[in-house]
Amino acid sequence: MKRPFILPLALWGVLGIATALSAQMDTSTAQRDTSEVRPARVFVGRTAVFTYTQPLGPFSPQERAQRLQALLDRLARDPALDVTRLAARDRGTETDVVLGDLVLMTLTDADAAAQGAPRQVLAAQVVESLRDTLRPEAERHTLRSLLIGAALALLFTLIFALFLKVAKRGFVRLSTFLQSQRGREGALLSLRGVSLLSWDTLVDLGLAFFNLFRLGVYALATYAYAAATFGLFPWTQTWAKTMVGYVLDPAAAVFWGIANFLPNLFFIAVIALVIHYAMRVLNYLSDLLENRTLELPYLPPDLVRPTRQIVKFLVCVLAVMVVTPYLPGAGSAAARNLTLFFGVLISLGSTSLVGNLLSGFVLTYMRAFRIGDRVQVSDTVGDVVGRSLLAVKVRTIKNEEIFIPNQAVLNNHIVNYSAVAGEQGLILHTTVTIGYDAPWRKVHAMLLDAADRTPGLLKSSPPFILQKSLDDFYVSYELNTYTDKPNDMARIYSDLHQSIQDCFNENGVQIMSPHYRAQPETPVLPEEYLLSLKGK
Repeated sequence: MKRPFILPLALWGVLGIATALSAQMDTSTAQRDTSEVRPARVFVGRTAVFTYTQPLGPFSPQERAQRLQALLDRLARDPALDVTRLAARDRGTETDVVLGDLVLMTLTDADAAAQGAPRQVLAAQVVESLRDTLRPEAERHTLRSLLIGAALALLFTLIFALFLKVAKRGFVRLSTFLQSQRGREGALLSLRGVSLLSWDTLVDLGLAFFNLFRLGVYALATYAYAAATFGLFPWTQTWAKTMVGYVLDPAAAVFWGIANFLPNLFFIAVIALVIHYAMRVLNYLSDLLENRTLELPYLPPDLVRPTRQIVKFLVCVLAVMVVTPYLPGAGSAAARNLTLFFGVLISLGSTSLVGNLLSGFVLTYMRAFRIGDRVQVSDTVGDVVGRSLLAVKVRTIKNEEIFIPNQAVLNNHIVNYSAVAGEQGLILHTTVTIGYDAPWRKVHAMLLDAADRTPGLLKSSPPFILQKSLDDFYVSYELNTYTDKPNDMARIYSDLHQSIQDCFNENGVQIMSPHYRAQPETPVLPEEYLLSLKGK
């Protein structure tokens, strides 16, 4: 037996089992519904025709519903049923619904009061409802309908088997074609000589998607065949309706969801268009400000770019706030729970993040430093090579990159060596301690000579010397020089110290801080002063 016929035969077996069990299922419907649900309802097929809420003599609503349900189930399976014989027969205080001489149910004034209608009107409504529901149910059980259903089921089975056979051949050919593409040379996608996507990788991906597609086609075809076949017979029509509902109900929900979303989509498109042109205008104005074609007194050119980024961010946030209520599912419980979750997450974990963002705004408009400036933040000295709303990147003189959070930068003192170096010059200073036996004028001359020899210092701004202290055994001399190259501070300091050593060595003056344990017999004075004292 060929494999394409296995699944249809299995479905035919299911139909046989359903036929054998249908009587038991139908007769148990009333008992299941009336014993579990209050008030007690009576069905014809899947349609509720009446609901009992009042007892009649010793019979409870559930017992009344159970008796009527059994009669209706038996009538619904009678192909010779004549629904025109249904009628309402009034007996004074009660009204019977009859089928010829068979009394189906009795309606009382209490039943009518519970339904909110006069007894005779209620009886007429019940008769009409039974006629509308019993007629199609009885017609489904006629021999003609069953034979037509069997013929259509056989036709559906042949079509389904033919589809499986054709689909299998097509899938085999497609799989063979994909397999034939293995081993091809060259890369479909590469980056700087590195292969990111080869033919073999593409074939593997194609085969994976192909297998999923094949499984989906077989599953969908089987589902459609089962639903169509079940819908041909009265015992399994409920299953068919359920299976079709599983597909059509979500599809209808998606369709109407899209249809109802179209007006909101138009509004969102208008907002997106406005934001797009607002961004273009903002970029145009910022370009004018950066090129100094347009000037604003309180917005220097170096603040134009960060200001543009901040304004763009605020505009995007505003757009999201305006558009969010018009998105699908924006007012659902899932959206509210998701918003609550992210709100709690941000409030608990973003204290430092918000602090760094606000500190970034403050540092931007403080103009404490710019890219390329030599700065000192706490104990870190280096050049500013990058900045963002969260951190500042500094490259030290040892070529180390350090990321300092904006909040840490703002909480510490900031020394900017480059702020006025280009206009007034940065003062580099160093201190030497020389004994009292060296004349101070000679020390000044040597220090000035050392400054003159050092490259990188400004010649237009003369250096100067401060005698900072007269200590017990030596004098502290501070040499102050000017430079417009703060980024070369380390090299200039090194060159300056070398020049000081050379000048002092050439003049025979030791760079040291002498200490004495006893008073010298000869005062520690320069030689010229000692000679003048001896002459006296």
